[in-house]
Amino acid sequence: SQLAAEIVIPAAAEQQMGVVVATPLGGGLFANEPRISAALDRLSDDERPRSQNIVERLRKEPGTLAQNAFQYILADPRVSTVSSGAANIQELEDVVQASHMGAMSKGLIEELHQV
Repeated sequence: SQLAAEIVIPAAAEQQMGVVVATPLGGGLFANEPRISAALDRLSDDERPRSQNIVERLRKEPGTLAQNAFQYILADPRVSTVSSGAANIQELEDVVQASHMGAMSKGLIEELHQV
């Protein structure tokens, strides 16, 4: 969440604490349809457009949305580990492949932060 990115992770890093990102796929936003639509429907009217724009931007990148979500998380050196929240075998396979794809580029991360 935005709160975690802006407050919790920096505070934990400042205290030299490990950071576990739990179930980034659990909400369904970076999964496959119909889970994406259901996740978008659960968001507030304020959050929905930004989230839709991020999903659309990530669809232009190589790999699946799940892989891109993990590349984003893996790019943050303050994150110690990730518990995927995969809902099915395909999502789990995507996560495993993402760990071999490397971190997301700083340029793309900055672009996503501007969305």
